[in-house]
Amino acid sequence: MDLKVPYSEKEEAKRLGARWSPERRCWYVPEGVSLTPFSRWWKTTEKTFDLDIRADEAYLVIAPEHCWRCNAPITVIGFLLAPGFEVQDSWESGPDEVIGHWTQYDDWSFAHYLRALSPEISRIATARSPTYRLVYSKAVECRYWANHCPSCSVRQGDFNLFREPGGVFMPTTEYEARRGRALALGPYFEATGDFSLGIDMAKAIPGVGDLRQPTFAPVERVATPIAPRSPPKPQSFWSRLASLFRD
Repeated sequence: MDLKVPYSEKEEAKRLGARWSPERRCWYVPEGVSLTPFSRWWKTTEKTFDLDIRADEAYLVIAPEHCWRCNAPITVIGFLLAPGFEVQDSWESGPDEVIGHWTQYDDWSFAHYLRALSPEISRIATARSPTYRLVYSKAVECRYWANHCPSCSVRQGDFNLFREPGGVFMPTTEYEARRGRALALGPYFEATGDFSLGIDMAKAIPGVGDLRQPTFAPVERVATPIAPRSPPKPQSFWSRLASLFRD
């Protein structure tokens, strides 16, 4: 992604990982580097997004996977929306008027290609998966929150994870669904992006339906008790006397 970096700030951009392109005469963010630290220098004509997906009940699903490039075992995350989630549709009714309408859906769905997350949801996501970050994709021509391999840093595309039948977030059997683990989101879920319908095996994911443990709940660390040492047995007078001669 190209950046608009003032000359006085070029050293800071370079320190954060930006590179200079002599051909385009501009700074840019290399592939695999998070765009978030460079937000003040973004050079883009993309519109800003309002949050257009919301859900009272949603889950952060954590599942094992393998990196498509280096085949390293990784952990990926996705957001599962319970029936009753809403999506905002908007259209122009006139030159200066935009009308929005919220539509409710009665299916289980995974949200994906998320171009924006509410601050609370993004905090939970990055705390659970530090390699989950906002990145620009040439394939879909936008920035979206994506999983990355911690070994080789390559992006794990949402298409394979969320749209391929049998994929980690599009299970077609109970066996596939049980690979993941769902954690109930305590805060109200809000985001901007797309969603898939008809995740029939969603209820088979362990943790779905359990709203008692929000993802931001602190993990209680239980200390392992240490057995007290037995006190030394008292020595008799003759034992102490014999030890003096041995020394």
